[in-house]
Amino acid sequence: MSDTTRHQESDAVLPRSEASFRSLCAAVPIGIFLTDPDGRTIYTNECLQALSGLTAGECLGWGWTRVIHPDDREGAIEQAVESARKGEPFSREFRIVRLDGAVRWICATRVPMSSADGTLIGKVGTVEDITERKEAERAARESSAVLAEVVEEQNVLLDNARDFVYRHDVDGVFTYLSPAVEQVTGYRVDEWWNHYTTYMTDHPVNEKVVAVTEQALRTGREAPPYLVEIVHKSGHPIMLEVIERPYLDKGLVKGIVGVARDVTERIRAAAEVTKAKEAAESASRAKSAFLANVSHEIRTPLMAILAAAERSAETVQTDRTSYGDTILRNARHLISLVDDLLDAARMEAGRLTVELSTCSLFEIIDDVRAVTTLYGREHVGFRIVYESQIPKAIHTDARRLRQALINLIGNALKFTHSGHVHVRIKVVPDAEEPRLSIAVEDTGIGIPKKSRDLVFEPFGQLETPAQRLEPTVDGLNQGVGLGLPLTKWIAQRLGGRLEFVSNVGKGSTFTLQVATGPLDDVDWIDPTPESYDTVPRCPVKEKVVHAPGPCKHEVAATDGKDSMPGIMRGRILLAEDSRDVRELMRGALVDAGAEVTAVADGRYAVDTAAKETFDLILLDLQMPGLNGLEAAAEIRRLGCRTAMIAVTAWTEPSDRARMFEAGFDDIWPKPFSIRDVVDQAGAYLESVPAEVSTSSSLGEGRSPAGISKGQWAEIQSGFVASLPSRTSRLRSALDSSDATGVHEVLHQLVGSSGVCGFMSLSQEAARLLALTDVRASTAAAEGGVDCPINMKTAEPLLRMMSDLSERRSSDLPQA
Repeated sequence: MSDTTRHQESDAVLPRSEASFRSLCAAVPIGIFLTDPDGRTIYTNECLQALSGLTAGECLGWGWTRVIHPDDREGAIEQAVESARKGEPFSREFRIVRLDGAVRWICATRVPMSSADGTLIGKVGTVEDITERKEAERAARESSAVLAEVVEEQNVLLDNARDFVYRHDVDGVFTYLSPAVEQVTGYRVDEWWNHYTTYMTDHPVNEKVVAVTEQALRTGREAPPYLVEIVHKSGHPIMLEVIERPYLDKGLVKGIVGVARDVTERIRAAAEVTKAKEAAESASRAKSAFLANVSHEIRTPLMAILAAAERSAETVQTDRTSYGDTILRNARHLISLVDDLLDAARMEAGRLTVELSTCSLFEIIDDVRAVTTLYGREHVGFRIVYESQIPKAIHTDARRLRQALINLIGNALKFTHSGHVHVRIKVVPDAEEPRLSIAVEDTGIGIPKKSRDLVFEPFGQLETPAQRLEPTVDGLNQGVGLGLPLTKWIAQRLGGRLEFVSNVGKGSTFTLQVATGPLDDVDWIDPTPESYDTVPRCPVKEKVVHAPGPCKHEVAATDGKDSMPGIMRGRILLAEDSRDVRELMRGALVDAGAEVTAVADGRYAVDTAAKETFDLILLDLQMPGLNGLEAAAEIRRLGCRTAMIAVTAWTEPSDRARMFEAGFDDIWPKPFSIRDVVDQAGAYLESVPAEVSTSSSLGEGRSPAGISKGQWAEIQSGFVASLPSRTSRLRSALDSSDATGVHEVLHQLVGSSGVCGFMSLSQEAARLLALTDVRASTAAAEGGVDCPINMKTAEPLLRMMSDLSERRSSDLPQA
């Protein structure tokens, strides 16, 4: 065969070989490239282009070097150039950064490519993506580092007496323990070979321990650190912080290697920090609620004082006594509030002191009885019982002891609506030093378990107005949450303590113990036969209806048919738990001509609104049963569209938003003038009063609107002239225990005295009439037949009737 023939055949084979080469390059899953003899790239397959993120054209020449990682570029290029110069193979692992930002590891190899005669015609190379292999190698190195760390950690821990190292198999049985186990757990190494759960307590942190360990055994992965509580050999629990790692043998998990550290004190300290933080946050919330509550507590009696003073200025002398009593009682309450606040501030600053001296216990008790009588309720029996001989004198701080007893007895009476409040007094001689023990036992509402830890915390028992649902005694404030903390402080400073037991719905007993001082040379008195057994009475002219069961509304001064003419028309529902404020508001509105139905809590307000139709509804916010917000919402749900006013001292923006959301149309912030009440109420009724004549029902010379002075004088004179016969009939019915006769006289007297303008007399008669209804129903239920009231009970009314009947006709207003 000639050379020409051979060349022709070669020329025919080359295209076929090149086509085969390209087909092969396209099929293989690795990058392939060709270079010229100088190392410049002249061909890349699609796999290499995809791996680098470059196009075929971008790979040509030295373009492929642009994707080499900056940290690897210099070394890779230098080696590639040097190997090309020497005609040697090239192999290197380095990183590339694709144009999309992805970093990949590659292994690039290149070998010379020669012609049949040995002439270097170029180089052929491959590029393989080894990223996964590199990651595996890194993980392996890290595992080795972790293993080395574990080994090192074990060596350190073995020499550290505070921690112990252990190993247990896949079944949970210990196979190795370091000597430190004895110092941490109390068990010697030879005593600790049971299953690890043997030593665990029932603490909640242990609930996940088994699951964590089992997962580590199952997956072969390191478990996150966890806590476990075990029983020390001495019997007390200790908390361990545990770090565990599975250990393997020939690729199989064989068990767990762990390190345990006693962190009991650290956990306890952290818990105390958390508790202190929560206490601080709670105190902050409580103080905020306290400031809001103090605002209400001060505004309510201030409202009563202002209203009573205003009414007193417009009434005749006979009625000023009642308003004067209101002013005096509420002024004293304000002083008490301020005293408590000042004492609390002094107590917190460490400046509240006690002054010990010799004093009479009986005088202290008498003072306390006199003050707490104002808290009394008709259906609560109050009794002071001496259970031992009592020293004539003791060594203590009389003022502080009196303050503590008033707080305890006042609380008991305020939160007891039926049953009794007993004060049991005795001397405990068998203590290290003599102590006076005074137990205040009541049958009141009791204290829920969740609130008992807060009882002695300043402000701790306070709630927001929308939450406070505990019933209160009419006319008495709940206080500002300082009485019991102050009383406890007093008990401790007087060498004693204050304790209590309580059951919800059954009552509470607070026991105050104080040191008496030496009693060796003190005279003793046996007061047991003379123990007090009293029921405190409400002061005369303070009408309060205490009715168990369904609400018995206070008798309104107008009943529609016999109502006294006025200058304002309409029916008003008034709900206010402060007796003084309620009486003053109702009196002014009635004098202005309105019909008023007054109730003392939100539940009765809702029930009344459901049965009757009103032109205006006035609701205090802080009331027992249902607070004003809840009552308003329920009244609106009944479909009532009557104008509804919130009468309250809570005027923060957030409070106002909640009031309007509950359905109120307006807000009257306390304190306010009684004239303002009448003026604003008139805006919602038929006519707006131009001038409020609050004297019309109080016996003044000014007659009601629509009646001449002459007519009014005749009406009043006729009523006064009838009083002697009414008095005689009432006394006769009382003497004979004629319950029907008593009820009839009182019923007539309530309406006629009110219509004729003698509201004090009408109110006192209404009070007795309400008691007649309540007690008569109670007696009937119990099979009793006695008259529900007696001469002593009726004495205030009889005295008022007698005083009024002694007035001459000439003394009454004339036409």
